[in-house]
Amino acid sequence: MKKKHIIFISIIGVIIVAGIIGYVAKNNKGSAGNKGKVVEVYTIPAKDKIFVNGIVVPEKTENIFRDETKGTIDKVSVTNGQVVKKGDSLFTYKNDSVTDQIDKENQSITNNDNQKKKLVDKKAKQKGETPVAATEAKIDGYQEQIDTVQTLIDTSKDVVEKLRDKEYTSIKAPIDGKVILSDSKDMTKPYIVIESTTVYVKGNINEKDQTKIKENQKVDILIFAINKTITGKIKSVGNSPATPDVMAGAQGSTGGASAVSYYDANIALDSQENVVNGFHVQATVKLEGEGEMRIPKSAILEEDGKQYVFKVVDKKLKKQIITYKKATTPEVVVLSGLNENDSIAKTTKDMKEGISVE
Repeated sequence: MKKKHIIFISIIGVIIVAGIIGYVAKNNKGSAGNKGKVVEVYTIPAKDKIFVNGIVVPEKTENIFRDETKGTIDKVSVTNGQVVKKGDSLFTYKNDSVTDQIDKENQSITNNDNQKKKLVDKKAKQKGETPVAATEAKIDGYQEQIDTVQTLIDTSKDVVEKLRDKEYTSIKAPIDGKVILSDSKDMTKPYIVIESTTVYVKGNINEKDQTKIKENQKVDILIFAINKTITGKIKSVGNSPATPDVMAGAQGSTGGASAVSYYDANIALDSQENVVNGFHVQATVKLEGEGEMRIPKSAILEEDGKQYVFKVVDKKLKKQIITYKKATTPEVVVLSGLNENDSIAKTTKDMKEGISVE
């Protein structure tokens, strides 16, 4: 009985061992099949880029200084941070010397009015007397005096009217924008600064890159403060050095310092959201002619009306749907599905998902 048990257990053991050996051999065969293929890989080259460092600034800035010739500031019509429209009143000057002249002329008008009234009364009294030649002469004399005084009154009124235009001077906003109001008494500093609410990036590039970028080229803009990337386009490229003969700090072969000129490269933003005046940014410009991403036509697999490539993911091939421009050339332009630096199998022959790529 013991021998039968031993034989039975031995048979079971042999079956289990044989199964394990068979499973391992099968897997090793599959792995050997995947590893045995040499996969020729094509890596999509990275596009050439130019980096533009810059700072966010308002599109327009207007500095308004105090003008003592206009008088002293009598009334301020805006507050710090207020957004104004072009033509809105900012503040008003009052010229005290002009006010004194107006007061003087008004006093003259009052005095002449009183004198005129007295002359009118005398003339009326003279008319009430018996008309004789002497009386008529006096009446005419009073009228001449009245006319003279009236001329003085009219002249003073004209002077007052003209002085009124000079007594108060209203300073209006020259542009739309946000008000920055200063409390400094320093006449050499702006009393009010108006910054447009629309901003752009004021950047610079060196002379090696100046000829490579053009207006309206698309750019990606990294805002360091909020770690966010937005889009924009080149607004203008300077033709004259903004900072000429800047020392690059590198020593040439002759031992002399290398000089580099820098040029303005201004960038318009597609969105103004979350962008603040003074933020530092770095813009990336993809050079023209480098935007098309090409791959070998032999790398494309047509299957069920869709186009695939075998993309290398974690050192193994994986099918990736793509779209591309039809062409008769050996290479085609990829429209979607791949990015620069992606690696793909150069041919689809004998390729399948899961093949290892060393």
